Amino acid sequence: MATENQPVTADSATNLLSQTLTSVTNIKLSELTKQRSDFETKKDELSRAVQSEFDQLRKLQLLVDSRICESKLKIEVRRFLELAKVDPSVSTEVMKSWQGAFEKELRIRSEKLKYAGLYGELVNEWLEGGLTNTSTPRKFDTMKDAEREEIRKQRQTWEAYAFQPRDTDTAAIQKFLEELLNTGPIIQTAYKEVVKSTRDFETFLKTEELDDCSMTWIIEGMLRTDSNSFAPEKREILTTFLRNDAALVELADVLNMRLASLETHEWHSEPIQVEQRRQLSGKYRFFQDEDLLQSILIYYIGVEWSIHFKSTLRTFRSTPWVWKPSSKPMEKVDFERRCDFLGVSSPDGRTNKKSVESARETHFLDDIFLEQLQASKDPEMESYNMESDTRLDQNQSQNTVQHLLHILAAEIILKQKQGGDMSVIRSDFRWFGPSLPHSTIFAVLSFFGVSEHWIGIFRRILEAPIKFVEDGPDGKVQVRKRGVPIQGQLGTMFGETCLFCLDFAFNQLTDGTRLYRPHDDIWFWGDKKSCVEGWKIVSEFTELMGLEINEEKTGGVMIGGQSEGLPEGDVKWGFLKLDSSTGRFLIDREGVDQHIVHLSGQLSACESVFDWIQVWNVYGARFFFNNFGIPANCFGQAHVDAMVETFAYIQRKAFSSTGGSVTSTLKSMLRQKFSVEDIPDGYLYFPVADGGLELRNPIADLLAIRRHITEDPSELVQKALDEEQFAYSKAKSKYENVTSLRTRRAFDSAPTVEFMSFEEFTKYREQTSDALGDAYKDLTAVHSVKSVGSVFGEFYHVREMYRDEMTKRFGSLEIVPKEMLATGMVDMFRNSRLQWKE
Repeated sequence: MATENQPVTADSATNLLSQTLTSVTNIKLSELTKQRSDFETKKDELSRAVQSEFDQLRKLQLLVDSRICESKLKIEVRRFLELAKVDPSVSTEVMKSWQGAFEKELRIRSEKLKYAGLYGELVNEWLEGGLTNTSTPRKFDTMKDAEREEIRKQRQTWEAYAFQPRDTDTAAIQKFLEELLNTGPIIQTAYKEVVKSTRDFETFLKTEELDDCSMTWIIEGMLRTDSNSFAPEKREILTTFLRNDAALVELADVLNMRLASLETHEWHSEPIQVEQRRQLSGKYRFFQDEDLLQSILIYYIGVEWSIHFKSTLRTFRSTPWVWKPSSKPMEKVDFERRCDFLGVSSPDGRTNKKSVESARETHFLDDIFLEQLQASKDPEMESYNMESDTRLDQNQSQNTVQHLLHILAAEIILKQKQGGDMSVIRSDFRWFGPSLPHSTIFAVLSFFGVSEHWIGIFRRILEAPIKFVEDGPDGKVQVRKRGVPIQGQLGTMFGETCLFCLDFAFNQLTDGTRLYRPHDDIWFWGDKKSCVEGWKIVSEFTELMGLEINEEKTGGVMIGGQSEGLPEGDVKWGFLKLDSSTGRFLIDREGVDQHIVHLSGQLSACESVFDWIQVWNVYGARFFFNNFGIPANCFGQAHVDAMVETFAYIQRKAFSSTGGSVTSTLKSMLRQKFSVEDIPDGYLYFPVADGGLELRNPIADLLAIRRHITEDPSELVQKALDEEQFAYSKAKSKYENVTSLRTRRAFDSAPTVEFMSFEEFTKYREQTSDALGDAYKDLTAVHSVKSVGSVFGEFYHVREMYRDEMTKRFGSLEIVPKEMLATGMVDMFRNSRLQWKE
């Protein structure tokens, strides 16, 4: 424990919490042990007394009089005994029934005390070293050779980017952007507004002063979006600031002084510590541990600039006639004929707000376009990361790519039902963050009106002296000459402004094809000719900006056709691969096998049952679930069935020596470690709040979802097309049967003009059809575990599945009374210490 003269470090703070929780748990465990011992002794005495008694009435009287019998039945049974003593008609069988009820309650109480004691033992086991401290990386020399080699390899790659500048042709970048804007006065005017807005924003920044309210949103934002990049003691300091108004005022004063002298401020007096952290994908990411005041200042600057560019670039895009439409606009003559034939005198625009095209535009603006940039000072968004440690049913901000996959699958089904070719291309940039050239960043920012004053500030922030934590205090210090830090909105702003240039170029040069770009992920689709042209634009942009295409994640396919001219490789994401012959996403077993090996390694490294359960829940359930693709109608029930089959395969392979399932393996652990037999399945899966272990069962979750998923997604589109045919027949009949002069005038069309053909009626169906718009919405609908059981709670299906077993064993769905569990402190400890066993 830290003394008065020692700083409270991450280790000491966490150890102090561990000691406190251990003390609390030991007190509870000691009391429970005593309670259980006393109860079992008295229960055995009572049982022997009852068994030795021959008179049934006397047996029942012993149970009623016993102090360990706390049953609510006592009052009623005492009345019954009074009757039985004087009424010879009371049968022995009835008395035996009451005896059985009392003995059942004694067994239930015994079980509750038994599992309360087990919970305490599990907590103590966990506290004795089950979890790795977040502030103490596993020592390099204790790793396996293959792991050490992988760390070295990825660090060498990162260093080759970060410390070796790449000087791009800034004049060529300037020329490229100018040529994009020289296509008409409307775009030129919109661009000048971007530059003016940026200059006005810089003026505003000079006058803005921070106060305690400013510090509140800054620190809350840091804790919400960058919390994983801070050591525990820094998170604690930030939390302490939030609770102290005087400290916030002082902090604001210091930062205002720094803001007033940004041009001369010494950004990096000491080298920044960088730490490698392994992600579930196997790739290591590089996190900076910067001075706390510096981090707060840079966070503030990054958020302000992100908000500015998100606002001004969205305004640029929304300016009429700047962004080319993705679908062919309805021609005036077609528009007028539809109005005439369909009896609409004042149509609400040429695109129905319930149409497919309207849904596409809404999705693109809300979920894709500049989605990484913060829109306000109180963001709800979180980082784009397919490996986020969240529940199976992630919130929308973390589902950007998942929803994009649903959109793509729906688009393929639409195209297949309507005819015509469709190609799909997916790619991303290799090591985008570390490889982004500083010269490219500054050229783009300058083009958007950022002054040399601010470019100089950004240069000094980026060109930081860096030292790796693992190299120790005497490690080599090198200056970053390329790339941006992974955490914080400033690095995000640099990346998004550069890639916005790709967004705009792609839109203009492909005549409106949508580029779906969450962060540096690249997706687009359409006819083969457009995709070939689009890939050429991406390739030329990549070369110009000094980036590299990630060949491992690049691929292109033509659905039901030949893929010549498209980039080589499969279209893949997570464990999904797009099948070119069927247009369906299938699970790639080869990738799954590689991760089963890693999962087994993670589980075998666990030192406690709680640790083991957490690894299974996050990796064995959550990670695989998310990377199989969240179930949706567009994937159909076949996808859910494939997920179920693959999860069963994972368990058979990972637990082949312990019964082939996560349940049999966990029961075996509990039996070997704590000598607990006959464990009910429900105990493993019930929530901690009920006294269970909260083991996740992805197969059960999937089966709960399955019945809500459409069996054949194409039927949704066919139904819409059938409704469209009916709507056409109805409109044609109405037109041809008009008899009154007044109604004819409403149509404003000569009665001799033949009604439009079905081909003309459906020519713009993706812009006009309500039915097709509804089908598109239904195709992308997601049914999560939470939404299916939302009325009754997240664990509704678990409780229903094991209700009979658990009620019989524990008398209710509560395994252990809440007052016997230290769940609150356990949650607090988990939040302070949990990380992957690496």
